[in-house]
Amino acid sequence: MRTKETADVKALLHSPSCHICLATSDREGRVDIAPVGSTFLSSPDTIACLRGPLARTYSNLRENPEAVFLVSNVSRARWFRFFLTGEFRAPFGYRIHARLREERPLTEAEKDRILKKRFGPIARGRGARKIADTLRQILLFDVLEVRDVVPFGGSR
Repeated sequence: MRTKETADVKALLHSPSCHICLATSDREGRVDIAPVGSTFLSSPDTIACLRGPLARTYSNLRENPEAVFLVSNVSRARWFRFFLTGEFRAPFGYRIHARLREERPLTEAEKDRILKKRFGPIARGRGARKIADTLRQILLFDVLEVRDVVPFGGSR
């Protein structure tokens, strides 16, 4: 990824208004899309995702490692500004085309660090603990292509 693009994607992934979906398909081409959380750039060319309880998604990845992350900014302020000005000042989000490179166990220390960074002071709350109990692995994807999502003005 380009340096500015990396910074923009990283900022959106760490934003509270970020929503992420992961699209996969099995070897027959049957598509699945699922919401995923705790996704981040571990380097400019690697996107990491904590594996939660999405059986079909992970079954598909074992059959076909190609996937697309849809990372979108769902901030109401952005939409409000759009309705007032008719313009988005930045991409609505990104489509990150990727290929699963590695699955590995997630250590408790990694899990705690990632959840604390993602959820801050509520990382030890009941909801965060419930999420943490489902996380066993970290999935590392090679970033193949990043495309902007630009509503009402076409997309690149």
